[in-house]
Amino acid sequence: MAKTVKKDNLGFLGEQFQEQLVKYFIEDQTFFKSIECIVDQNMFTDERFSRIVGFMKDRYAQTETVPN
Repeated sequence: MAKTVKKDNLGFLGEQFQEQLVKYFIEDQTFFKSIECIVDQNMFTDERFSRIVGFMKDRYAQTETVPN
């Protein structure tokens, strides 16, 4: 029987992938700006990453600059 993978968050890609993605958001501000509208902090299964992304989105919404 095939295992069903739940894809409503990034958990199926693993914690290491999520960590690298958040790191990339911080390091490449142009990339974050280009996808900010589709990034949802709830996509991240680790609370730390979720909080970081939530903070980044909030700050970007307020100041239109990406925190580093």
